Amino acid sequence: MNDILQNTINILIADDHQLVIDGIKSMLSGEPQYNIVAEANDGQQAMNLLHTQPDNYQLLITDISMPVLSGVELCKMVKHQYPAIKVLILSMYNSVSVVKEAVGAEADGYILKNTGKGEFLTALHRISDGGTFFAQDILPILYNQYQK
Repeated sequence: MNDILQNTINILIADDHQLVIDGIKSMLSGEPQYNIVAEANDGQQAMNLLHTQPDNYQLLITDISMPVLSGVELCKMVKHQYPAIKVLILSMYNSVSVVKEAVGAEADGYILKNTGKGEFLTALHRISDGGTFFAQDILPILYNQYQK
């Protein structure tokens, strides 16, 4: 039991749609290694939570499009101020410009909101283990960018 507690990943979710937050919480309810510590409805609220107790979080799951402070700007700030915190960006956009922004912000992962539970959990596992994860649908975009 102690090993499970020591390996628990504390998560902050930032999304301006409560239904998305509730869906993530539901998907992770049966996954003891993931603990949702806090939730925010915009990027600034998420940053405020991080400022108060940055050591409380190992992973930020953020929407890319939010009021006040976007997910990309939030990711840039987190990576600059708290580089140990991993960032997974959720988006409904798979356009080249949006994906490039997320990669430029040093996101550890990028998945689309139409992702199923299996791919979502794979992304969390890979990122939590120090890797990266990018949705299958955006891999061609990344590949084409590095070929230029």
